[in-house]
Amino acid sequence: MTPWIIIVECLAICIPFSLMVVIMLNKDPVNMIVSYPPEIQAEYYRSQGLEAKKS
Repeated sequence: MTPWIIIVECLAICIPFSLMVVIMLNKDPVNMIVSYPPEIQAEYYRSQGLEAKKS
């Protein structure tokens, strides 16, 4: 394989992944911290001046 093919393949994977993450963060940034432990979530909410959503 030539280096250009590897570079193009890496870009073909990185660009869609980056777009997916940016779109998800713009849509609902709090959704990205749901999998963190409750202590970390509480610190995030405290630092952002938000109240945790009860679900």
